[in-house]
Amino acid sequence: MKRNAVIAGGVVILVASIALAYWLLRGPRPLVYSGTVETREIEVGSKVGGRVTDVAVEEGQMVKASTMLVRFEADELKAQLAQSRASADQAEADLAKMEHGNRPEEIAQAEATARAQQAAYEAAKSGPRTQELAQAQADYDAAQADAINAEATFKRMAMLVRGETISRQQYDDALAKRDAMAQKSESAR
Repeated sequence: MKRNAVIAGGVVILVASIALAYWLLRGPRPLVYSGTVETREIEVGSKVGGRVTDVAVEEGQMVKASTMLVRFEADELKAQLAQSRASADQAEADLAKMEHGNRPEEIAQAEATARAQQAAYEAAKSGPRTQELAQAQADYDAAQADAINAEATFKRMAMLVRGETISRQQYDDALAKRDAMAQKSESAR
């Protein structure tokens, strides 16, 4: 039995030696483990909105800081920039005008306007001249005479139209002339 134990021990050593040799000779193998890998998601945004004209990177591509990702259409921003520059130029022109004063032509025009206004004020303050009053009285007297004449003509035409001596049109014309002369006389008064 001793002999059987020695043979069994030899067989065990032989199998262990073969397994060890096989494991050492097959070379390095990658280690495979199971598990869960968690990643960080980063959302990228823009302070300015608009239509995207060019995308410079692909999804999942590695990028470094200050790498251009997308290009936007900038027409609206260019218009705002032009408007801001124009406002700045206008403000500079206003400042220069305030610092240097008005041009001599503008000063002369303002003085001429002031003189004309002063003359109109003086004329209104002193009232109409005697010649102007006399002319207005003459215009009124003439208008009054025309109105009286038109009234007399109308009365004659009224009698003649009743007797059917004149046409209704002539009567209507006399009536219209009477009313017009009365209005002219009132306006001249």
